[in-house]
Amino acid sequence: MNPKRLFGVLGILPMLVICQSGPNSPGWGLSKTPAPAELYVSPRGSDEAPGTRADAPLRSLDVAISRAGAGTTVHLLPGTYRDSLVTRRGGSASAPLVIKGHDGAILDGSNLPVKKGSNQNQGLVELRHPYVRLEGLVVTQAPNTGILLAASHLTVKACEVSYAQRHAISTETGHQPHGDSPVLRDITLTENTIHDCVLKGAGFGQAISLIADGFVISRNRVYENRTEGIDLWLGASHGEVRENEVYQNGAPGIYVDGGSYLRIHRNRVYGNAKGGIGISSEDQRYRTHDVWVYNNLIYDHPDSSGCFVWDPDIGAERVLFAHNTLVGNKTSFNFAGRGNSVEVANNLGLALSGTDTADWSVGSQISIHHNAWIESLRSFLDAPKKDFRLKQMAPGIDGGNMLPDLRDDRGNVFPLDTDFANQQRPLGKAPDLGAYETN
Repeated sequence: MNPKRLFGVLGILPMLVICQSGPNSPGWGLSKTPAPAELYVSPRGSDEAPGTRADAPLRSLDVAISRAGAGTTVHLLPGTYRDSLVTRRGGSASAPLVIKGHDGAILDGSNLPVKKGSNQNQGLVELRHPYVRLEGLVVTQAPNTGILLAASHLTVKACEVSYAQRHAISTETGHQPHGDSPVLRDITLTENTIHDCVLKGAGFGQAISLIADGFVISRNRVYENRTEGIDLWLGASHGEVRENEVYQNGAPGIYVDGGSYLRIHRNRVYGNAKGGIGISSEDQRYRTHDVWVYNNLIYDHPDSSGCFVWDPDIGAERVLFAHNTLVGNKTSFNFAGRGNSVEVANNLGLALSGTDTADWSVGSQISIHHNAWIESLRSFLDAPKKDFRLKQMAPGIDGGNMLPDLRDDRGNVFPLDTDFANQQRPLGKAPDLGAYETN
């Protein structure tokens, strides 16, 4: 949306100079009265109430959101809300707008008069302004997307998203390097529970679908969605995916398609229908490069690969798989397509097929070194309980090579000196293979 321009009245009146604003600026839509510090909403409230006290809440989400601004916390009290939630303005870096659901606050879109699955850029929640934090809300039965991200400086924390017809959480698709809107920056998705989404199935989205430059996806549980669990695509860059549990999804657990300078580490990824962690570049406008996958536990993909690189045309470049533990997958690593450059180092694998690395690629540079492909679960402390720490004297102890620090194009340095449990590496004469460093 183009910025609005307001002009002062000519003549004897002084000219008013008014700064331009837009829907992604903190001041967009501000009223003359200061925004209240606290607003309370309840399905049993009244829009005639002041809404500034828990015992006199508003009833309508829209009324509360229209009054909120920088520094406001909107409290959604327990109950079921049957409307959409669309921001009217944002906050600021020092005074974000917070929308907080209390235990039992549910946003239910099952009765909205919206055609199901028709528009991925329509959310039951739409965060369209910057410096907004959404916390603790249950978002369910979205006719299209559950939570839509359409501004920079957004946080979604401790929410539950379920039974969305399309994405659970998604970037509005115009926000991409080759799109018609600016790329989003500073996005945090943390401690959320996401399940049973993308009910329309393949071609209608992913559970988490993110396009952003500068983001963190951490400590989420993403499970039993019909397609990918976490999908980074169309120019996603300078991001981190860590400490998530991603399982039993209908496509790869974590998938990169056209991303760069991405760290995927300390995740537990298992039981997904089409593999654990996949790297590709399906859109020729977006080159996949500098993707680092390390310190992950990836297991129980009996019909597919723990990790794979697949690129049909232009190749995924400078992909690193390091210090991952891969158990019970058909193959540990699989490479296909053309023009890939991949390093596989310091991993520990036990593949069901007996083939840990399968390379079907052409014109590619695949460097595989300092790995151990084992044949027995006896090396682990308690494999039936998915405790894949190594026993003393197991294959892979002190068997690795200390890898150089990771470096992005902005001067940031990321050492590989800790393991899955955030324990120092190495503890012996050399790093252990796999995700854990053994005492």
